[in-house]
Amino acid sequence: MRGAVLGFAIVAACGGDDGATMVDAPVVPPVLHCSGKAEEYSASGTKPLEGVRIGGYHTGDETTEVTYVMTAADGTYSIDLPTGGQPIDGYFKATKDTYMDTYLYPDGLVTKDLTGARVAMITPDTFTILTDTLCGANQLATNAAIVAIVTDHDDTPIAGATIGSSPAATKYCYNEGGFPNRSATQTDADGIAYYLNVPAGRVTVSALKTGLTLPSHPITARAGVVTTTLIRP
Repeated sequence: MRGAVLGFAIVAACGGDDGATMVDAPVVPPVLHCSGKAEEYSASGTKPLEGVRIGGYHTGDETTEVTYVMTAADGTYSIDLPTGGQPIDGYFKATKDTYMDTYLYPDGLVTKDLTGARVAMITPDTFTILTDTLCGANQLATNAAIVAIVTDHDDTPIAGATIGSSPAATKYCYNEGGFPNRSATQTDADGIAYYLNVPAGRVTVSALKTGLTLPSHPITARAGVVTTTLIRP
């Protein structure tokens, strides 16, 4: 397999800020602009994916799709999110037949634009290679899987971070040299880490890195899908 296959391009819905720090936050624009690209990740590498439906949802209301967009032939998409001048508490959901649903959570309330947001779409077979063959998690169908990227203040992925969660995952896995490695104990240069066999429901994800304060944040982890998020200062 090539390193690009399972070294997920993890991205949250839009740039976010921790909700606890919003007192002194700048005014939120009336419309936030998010754009990026959906790609298929498989054993042969990556390729742009047309026809992925990317819908926006408010946290706490999983039945009402606020807005959506379909990816173009080159996999690109652009979506506008009206804010009413207030931070958005929400997430994206990416869907396409034969692929697992992918949920994209920011690291807090959404307050600013984001460009270059890639959406990783995988098949159930690729998911099993990741969770069981490479990470050795023996993922249960009733449990959830979370993929995170740990970054610094400039959104650059960082090595040497360790992840945790509440409730705890059965297996925490990290990339090493671009591949998930069941023996790795901290993030590599791509900052990518996996929470596997997490109890489905509300999960607080966290990370530790010497010299950085990385706030934890809650997301909803669901069984049978891929959930992605960012962890950053």
